[in-house]
Amino acid sequence: MKNDDLRKPYAEVLDMLRFIGTEYKSLVPAEELQLFESECDKKYLYQLEADETAIDDRQYSEEALAIIAYLNLRYWCKDDKEKQYYKDIYLKNFKDKNSEE
Repeated sequence: MKNDDLRKPYAEVLDMLRFIGTEYKSLVPAEELQLFESECDKKYLYQLEADETAIDDRQYSEEALAIIAYLNLRYWCKDDKEKQYYKDIYLKNFKDKNSEE
């Protein structure tokens, strides 16, 4: 996947990070946040920021959700047990989604 394909998902990730707060955002390395900010689709990001829709009412791309899952496993899980718990959920969701197709 090229960076151009990730512009919208990066904007969506920034939108989600805005909602979850500084406690989690501060755990993501500055270099990764800078990548999201410098490479995101700025027009789309501004649309999201102007949108009054609650985060749980929004439809995010699979790529953005995958990035958030990565951030969760990499930076937010407290231990290996929690990581395994989320890995199992992500794998089940992946299998369920592929069985529907």
